[in-house]
Amino acid sequence: MVPVQVRITRKIIEEIDLLVQKGIYSNRSEFIRDATRRHVMGMSDKR
Repeated sequence: MVPVQVRITRKIIEEIDLLVQKGIYSNRSEFIRDATRRHVMGMSDKR
């Protein structure tokens, strides 16, 4: 994997942290990878 630096609002980070605390994701990075993958795949379907 290639590291990428992004800035995310505090509110979104708080929402991500809630999902991590609930055990839905193991950490923030896992969530961001999954969300990015889903978005990219969704955009690919629209081509």
